[in-house]
Parts: sequence; C-alpha cells; structure tokens
Amino acid sequence: MTRFFFHVHQCGSITEDAEGQALIDLASAFQVAIRKAWSTMATEVASGKLCLGCHIEIVNAETGERTRVPFRETLQIKGI
Repeated sequence: MTRFFFHVHQCGSITEDAEGQALIDLASAFQVAIRKAWSTMATEVASGKLCLGCHIEIVNAETGERTRVPFRETLQIKGI
C-alpha cells in the first residue's frame, strides 16, 4: 500500500492534506480525488457558486510524484 495525499487547490488557496490515505495504486487515488472534488463542488454549489478552475493534487508519499485532477474533468457538463 502507498500513502497518497490530496491537496485541494481552490481559487488561489491550498488546503493541504496532512494525513493522506493508504491505497493500492494511483487509479484508486484518482477515484478518491474525484469524490473529494465532487464533495467540494457540492459545497460550493450549495452556497451559490462553482469554480471549475480548481483542482486536487495527488501526491505519492513514496515517490513524490504529483498528479493534478481538475474539477472540470470530473464532470459531464451538459446544456451549455
């Protein structure tokens, strides 16, 4: 198992994940990041706003590798 951290980059501020989560692989970390993005966006929508320019940065604790998951790429947007 590898520990992954999920740092939320939201409109110029960063909320760092100090705890992280032990997961099997990067694919599993992507799924966690997508759910975190959805949760963050749901909170934004509940307050009447939504920023699709934000992202979650996945950091592999073992290798230091960083992967960006943009909020806009976690949704299917229709009707625009």
